[in-house]
Amino acid sequence: MPKKGVSVQGNVQEGYWIHSGIVVEEIKNGTVVDHISAGDGLSLYIELTQKIQAQAQNPESLESVLLQNVKSKKHGRKDIIKITEFYVPAEWINPEKYSGVTLNYIKNGEVTSKIKIGQYKKT
Repeated sequence: MPKKGVSVQGNVQEGYWIHSGIVVEEIKNGTVVDHISAGDGLSLYIELTQKIQAQAQNPESLESVLLQNVKSKKHGRKDIIKITEFYVPAEWINPEKYSGVTLNYIKNGEVTSKIKIGQYKKT
């Protein structure tokens, strides 16, 4: 699990997450798509951003990040997608194609709910 507000060489402040040494700003509101099988993140990211562009009221104001091949104690390696100010509907994730994905919905900096999609395939 990423560490919240941990310092890397004294340069990281509260409100940031560290994934395998990569510093990412914490999401206040939005979706974290976690436990994506390593290597599947880019295709899922493209699919989601296309749908978001069509659905979001202000898609140009949304920020997102794709982390690839991140270390995972449970799964070896995984990809992660973070999207601000948008809640990805579970039905947008194909369970046959993206087995094991978890949608984490964030409100006011806290995880308010999690939805698991299918079974994870270890990479």
